[in-house]
Amino acid sequence: MSPARDENDAPAAPGEPATVGMLLRRLRENRGLTQEAVSLETRIPVASIRRIEENRFAELPGEVFVRGFLRAYARAVGADPVRVMTVYVSEEQAPPDRV
Repeated sequence: MSPARDENDAPAAPGEPATVGMLLRRLRENRGLTQEAVSLETRIPVASIRRIEENRFAELPGEVFVRGFLRAYARAVGADPVRVMTVYVSEEQAPPDRV
C-alpha cells in the first residue's frame, strides 16, 4: 500500500490538480477562503490571484513578482512554498503541450 499523500504534495496522480494554479486554488477552496481573503492576507491584487489560478503567469508583472506571489499564496493556504515553487519550475520547463 502506498503512503498517504499530504495535501501539500505536488499533483501527480490522476484526479489531482494538473497545474500549480489549480493546486493553489484547490487548497484555497478547501480552506474556505475567497480570492479576496487571500488578496488581503498576501497583498497580492485579486486580478493577480485570478491569473495565478488560471496559470496566466505571462500576464503578471514579471518573474520576480510571480515567484514572490506564489510563495506568499502558498503560505496563505498552508502549502509548502518550496514545494509550490518546485511544481512551478517544472511546469515552466515542460514542453507547452504537457501542461
